[in-house]
Amino acid sequence: MENQPLINKPKDQTENELQALLFKYLRYWPFILLSVILSAFLAWLYLRYTVPMYEVVSTILIKDDKKGGGGGLSEENVFSDLSMFSSNRNIENEIQILKSRMLMQEVVNKLGLNFSYYTVGRIKTSEAYKSSPVQLNADSLTKEAYGKVFDIHPLPDNKFEIINGDKRTTHEFGTKLTYPWGNLTFTYTGNANVNPDYIYKVAIADPLLVADRYSKALRVGTIVSQSTVLELRLIDESPEKALDILEKLVELYNEAAITDKNRVAAKTLDFLDSRINLLTKELGEVEKGIEHYTTRNEAFNLTDESDKIISQVFDYDKQLSELDIQLNILKGIKEYLSKDAATFEFVPSNLTINNLTLSGLLVQFNQLLSERERMIKSTRGDNPALVTLDNQLRNLRANILRNIDNIQRDLNISRSKIKAQNSFLQAKVQSMPRKQREMLEIKRQQNIKETLYLYLLQKREETALSLAVAVSNSRIVDPPLAKGSPVSPNRRQIYLVAMFLGLALPLGFITLLEALRTRIESMGDIKSATAAPIVGSIPERKTKDNIVVRSNSRSGIAEAFRLLRTNLNYLTTGKDCQVMLFTSSMSGEGKSFITLNMGMAFAISGKKTIIIELDLRKPKLIRYLDSDNSGNGLTQYLIGQCHWSDIIKKYKGQDNLHYINSGPLPPNPAELLISDQIGNLIAELRKTFDYILIDTPPVGLVTDAFLLSPHTDVALFVLRQNITPKIQLKLLDDYYQSHKFKTLGLVFNGISSKRGYGYGYGYGYGYGYGYGYGYYNDDHQPKWQKLLRKIRRKLPF
Repeated sequence: MENQPLINKPKDQTENELQALLFKYLRYWPFILLSVILSAFLAWLYLRYTVPMYEVVSTILIKDDKKGGGGGLSEENVFSDLSMFSSNRNIENEIQILKSRMLMQEVVNKLGLNFSYYTVGRIKTSEAYKSSPVQLNADSLTKEAYGKVFDIHPLPDNKFEIINGDKRTTHEFGTKLTYPWGNLTFTYTGNANVNPDYIYKVAIADPLLVADRYSKALRVGTIVSQSTVLELRLIDESPEKALDILEKLVELYNEAAITDKNRVAAKTLDFLDSRINLLTKELGEVEKGIEHYTTRNEAFNLTDESDKIISQVFDYDKQLSELDIQLNILKGIKEYLSKDAATFEFVPSNLTINNLTLSGLLVQFNQLLSERERMIKSTRGDNPALVTLDNQLRNLRANILRNIDNIQRDLNISRSKIKAQNSFLQAKVQSMPRKQREMLEIKRQQNIKETLYLYLLQKREETALSLAVAVSNSRIVDPPLAKGSPVSPNRRQIYLVAMFLGLALPLGFITLLEALRTRIESMGDIKSATAAPIVGSIPERKTKDNIVVRSNSRSGIAEAFRLLRTNLNYLTTGKDCQVMLFTSSMSGEGKSFITLNMGMAFAISGKKTIIIELDLRKPKLIRYLDSDNSGNGLTQYLIGQCHWSDIIKKYKGQDNLHYINSGPLPPNPAELLISDQIGNLIAELRKTFDYILIDTPPVGLVTDAFLLSPHTDVALFVLRQNITPKIQLKLLDDYYQSHKFKTLGLVFNGISSKRGYGYGYGYGYGYGYGYGYGYYNDDHQPKWQKLLRKIRRKLPF
């Protein structure tokens, strides 16, 4: 025969899971609300006592002649024709210079950032960058001084205490304190009315470590791609300190750039002065030679042809002179580079070199040398970056020397050609009269020396001018400005995270608990595991009475049994429902309790009912009926010691209720149950009684219930909340699908309203018997559950 589950839907057609999920968490709402409130409080506490961090932003323009970075009318643009000002700065190099530890260390030393001042509060200690009335001046500090912290307590009369644990020493402001690791002088710049409760901390730190921390915290980058405008960002708990750091950083960066330019110009000036002094001496000797020659010989006039030849000779001499100038410059640069292979010196670059490649290499060499000198001040000699820079300088110097050799070879070839052309004119000169020829030679020497002398004087003036008007590499676009609100902690983000965790943690914990629960807690657990119909739900009894169904009882549990009695008619529509078998998966699920009270429910409705105690291993029915197991029982009948009518007993509290006790416990109950006597007994009872209820052992332990199944019409399987293991539902579904019982129905027993399941976990009102109607006593409902019920009724799902 097929089971017909008319009461609840099959498991593949469950009701809205969202509703079940919602109510599963809503029953923990006090715990969730407490978690959210606690998270919000912890977030407030964190924000209250966390030191806020502020961001200061500034933008500067790195001037670049080739990109028009200088812009406008400036000293650099006015003298843009001077090669000293023509530069093409690498923006990445400038970023690294701005972030260098050496430059930041200069900022730390200038601003005294290795001395930190703090105001000591009751809970937190905050920095007092400019607000501290106590200031420290130190000299002759050694490394042992770094890390020292002083607790300063200002006192009246220009005095203060240094607190060191329980030890206090009193001193006067302005007095030099001598320690083995240095001299300290504390000065008081605050109000004369000293608050006796205020204590200030003064900490001494290693300037190198402070510089390293701030150089790492500094963010430098271009605003847009291919731009020479840099944005500088620094985050610190003191916006005033961050603002001063950025201002001083840009100031020292510009000073360093000017210093580098002046060093190159000074080198060039020295080179030019040495050449000019040499030429001045040679030119004087030539002029004296002309004067002596004129004195010794009478004046004479050159012919037109001689003038023409002399003019041509002078032109060739001028070209040769220009080539000689180039060769002398290259020779001087080569001497600078070849002085000492183990050291590096700045190379004169404000010289006219008719080779763009060489000019670019010289500028690059000086720039790398500037970076190297900056790095030497802040790093050790074996620093990998410094070693890499030295290798670059060596390679670049070798490249420059090779380039000079190539240029010299080309210039010498050109000089030879011009000299060959000049030799032709020399032959004509030889045909001139002796005096004219001698005078021509003297003037040629004078012309060559004068040309070279004037060129060097011009370059000397240009170099001196560039030294006087050297300008910085950058221009401030936007001065440092601190944002009004702190960038961290982010109040909105902290509160959002706190609210999220306040919800996620309890929900996750609840979900974990639900996943770890191994026992049935709700109808949802049953319906998700089996398609067997749930006939009824029995709430947890509030008293110790084993019989809760009586004629005048209107309690919720009594009405639940009455509704279960009615539901059996729907379960077996069109079928016989006279003989009912009650079983469970394990002991303690309330099987005997359900059997007894169902018998009472049928009896008080006027139906003649009998209960058979067929649990021959652990009978409880007699104890529940307040009777004993004496007299003839089922065991005596099964072994043929008495007639079936002799074992029927009448319950004293209800005329329509009868029972058959188990009698003595047999050693072989299974063999007794498969005898014909059981079938004969039930057949005879069908003739006399309206309903026959059989209490059997749990099917999870023995097979007695399966042996009795052929003699019954309906099997009711009792499940109990928080008692029945979920794993038993798989076996139960197998019993249902394989029709091991003719008609199988489930009874959910012991449902507790205190756990918030609502006697049905969202599938019905009141005690919720799984199909939307049922009885509940509203007077016994907690107020919060009544409110939850009202909310639920208004939900659209």
